[in-house]
Amino acid sequence: MEHAQIVHTILAKLGNERLISELTTKLSQSEMTTLLLALSKEITAQSSPVDLLNKYTTNRFVKPLRGQQSHSRAMV
Repeated sequence: MEHAQIVHTILAKLGNERLISELTTKLSQSEMTTLLLALSKEITAQSSPVDLLNKYTTNRFVKPLRGQQSHSRAMV
């Protein structure tokens, strides 16, 4: 499924297909950032440690650290 179709499906699920347009025309970028941070906090608050572990193990974008952690700190 392409990006536009995924967004359309999400907006339909929310019952407001103009949500992106409304947010981008009515909110400043800093207000949008604040809203996204609040959303992330809410999602995190609703997650249990088991939920977070399951998300970690199934998230295709997360890769475990290989090697010793002290070596990665030296690279930073």
